[in-house]
Amino acid sequence: LDPLGRPGRLQMGDLVFLSAPNNPKQIVHVWLYAGDDALIEALRLRPEFAAAHNALGQLAEQDGDLAAAQAWYASAQALEPFNPKFLRHLAQAYRRLQQPAAAARVLEDLLTVSPQDSDARYQLGVLQLQANRVESALHNFQQAVNQAPRDVMAWNGLGLAYARMGRLDDAAKALDHALTLEPGWNCSAERTA
Repeated sequence: LDPLGRPGRLQMGDLVFLSAPNNPKQIVHVWLYAGDDALIEALRLRPEFAAAHNALGQLAEQDGDLAAAQAWYASAQALEPFNPKFLRHLAQAYRRLQQPAAAARVLEDLLTVSPQDSDARYQLGVLQLQANRVESALHNFQQAVNQAPRDVMAWNGLGLAYARMGRLDDAAKALDHALTLEPGWNCSAERTA
């Protein structure tokens, strides 16, 4: 079934708009199946259509054009500044573009909107650890393990932050806990950084 519940599959190039029930002319979602041309057409009709900006960012990222992806994600985020998905995509683009300070600012914005987002806390902790902001990283890793106690990566980050602070007993406990969650886990700085 396609997203509208009809038999069949959508193919690249199919443009699917779902309308708000109270206003059938208002476009509220576009599916990524659309492809670049259809999304550009959607933006020509409605330039403030943030989901289309975000979808174009995803397509650009899939094509390996990270600078274009970042620009599309930034324009989506400018249109909907508090959309967690747009913030997450923008932070990811900045990280992949090796712009950690920009990624950290966006993750901080994301945590303002979604304070319980353990993955954002983990990602911010990684960036802070890389920037040698160890106490801030420790705080975010602690929050991440509190919010997602089965997250091996968060426990790994917590252990690395403790190790950086010279708290080797705490580091060993955190890394051991990661191993109890996932035996054979390779606890290493390379996996977190």
